[in-house]
Amino acid sequence: MKVIIFACLFAIAFCSPVIEDETETELEDYTINHKLRTIQEVVAAEGTPGASSPPASAAWSVDKAFNQPGYAYGYHTKDTYGNLPVMIWYHFRKGFTPAEITFRSNSVAAYVPTKYQFVGTNDEHCNQYSAWDILCEDLRGLKITYRYQTQRCVVSDFHTKSYSCLGIRVLGTTLDNTPHVGVGNMRFFKKV
Repeated sequence: MKVIIFACLFAIAFCSPVIEDETETELEDYTINHKLRTIQEVVAAEGTPGASSPPASAAWSVDKAFNQPGYAYGYHTKDTYGNLPVMIWYHFRKGFTPAEITFRSNSVAAYVPTKYQFVGTNDEHCNQYSAWDILCEDLRGLKITYRYQTQRCVVSDFHTKSYSCLGIRVLGTTLDNTPHVGVGNMRFFKKV
């Protein structure tokens, strides 16, 4: 018994890591696998929305793609034969450093983007012909399982540039053979 106790004490005394720098004593959150980040939502309210494709009707106009919590609201393209990539953007009055974007279906799960890029520009005209920086992307094409499912794209901590115009570039939808794109409740978050 004394040997076991001695072995345990020896292991604790000589096998424990020595911390030479106090910064190593700070706790890390391994559940998110990176340093703690602080983000804040930026409401798309006092800027200008835009899209590269016209809406199906006034009920589906591009301004309805942003900050609409109800699932039945959003932007829906008019294109009969498809016109991918489709771009949907918001030109803010003041720029910020983006942290992430979230969005979901406009009520039709088949139209939600499953292959997309989160993009940003500082072009004063902010349109589909602007030079866009790709901030993050999801090109996996994973099908959504229900219309309330939220898509999310997180910008790397290495991107620290501020942008006044942000949006998504849609490269594919849940049904690859559908000509339509539908997006609702698009929300932007900035790094704080």
